[in-house]
Amino acid sequence: MIIAFLESKLYLFIAGTFIICLYIYFRLFRSLDHYSLDTLRDHISPKILLLSISFILLHLLVIGSILYFLYKQYYNIQRTSWLIVYTSRIVDYVYWKPLEYLHDIIAPDLPYSGILIAHITEYLEKGNQKLRYKVYRHGYLLFDYLPRLLVSSIFFIDIVILNQIHYFLYCIWLLLIPIIYKIYLKLCTSFVVRNEPDLLEILDINTKTNPDENGIYIEVFSMKAKYVSDALVLEETVNNYITLRRITRHVAAIKENFGKYDLYIIVFTSSLYLSAAIYRLLYILL
Repeated sequence: MIIAFLESKLYLFIAGTFIICLYIYFRLFRSLDHYSLDTLRDHISPKILLLSISFILLHLLVIGSILYFLYKQYYNIQRTSWLIVYTSRIVDYVYWKPLEYLHDIIAPDLPYSGILIAHITEYLEKGNQKLRYKVYRHGYLLFDYLPRLLVSSIFFIDIVILNQIHYFLYCIWLLLIPIIYKIYLKLCTSFVVRNEPDLLEILDINTKTNPDENGIYIEVFSMKAKYVSDALVLEETVNNYITLRRITRHVAAIKENFGKYDLYIIVFTSSLYLSAAIYRLLYILL
């Protein structure tokens, strides 16, 4: 019964809306005060201790889960820890599933998102295609890895070296960039899923049995028998279908490249947060 409620549209909508509103409030509207660790030590309270310990436990859990996963992967261990399984399910139901549900509601009606995605894909086909492909497919380095590394490093330097929270407050907005980047990739995927069936309903696609001189199997496109053959309509439909396939390949390449080092980035950034949090807790207690 609990699982049924957590999977209900009402819960997913309310939880997703709450997460987004909470994030906007803390990032844009709530004033974040600068403080030194000496000031924090003079005004220590149970609330501060509870938040500090929770922050430490959170990153311990993140680091432990990833290291356990990498250990299993390295030694090809199939057995899964029940703690990891249930923790992942809780995180999914509390955080990811509500956000994905809201995305699925908003994405089809997001103005000009499809046009933007199509224009970017067409732009990649111009000029130095090989270079543009490489830059685009490694964009996560700039739009995901770099902001996370910068923010966690500044957090560590602020607390451990400067004994304060100051510069971190000015750069925390950088964490919006990875979120927007992931939303963009999600929109690319949903754009293909929404439009590909309509194009496949019109097109009849046949692959030649013999490859060309480059070893590529050429596809021959035509309109299905129930549609009136029209050269212009066929050309436009084929171009749209090829664009969707390019989007699919780009997103798949980005996710494959991104996945190679993402877990290591998470371990590194969480280690910085964890080290700084432990230092801060010990500083205000001792």
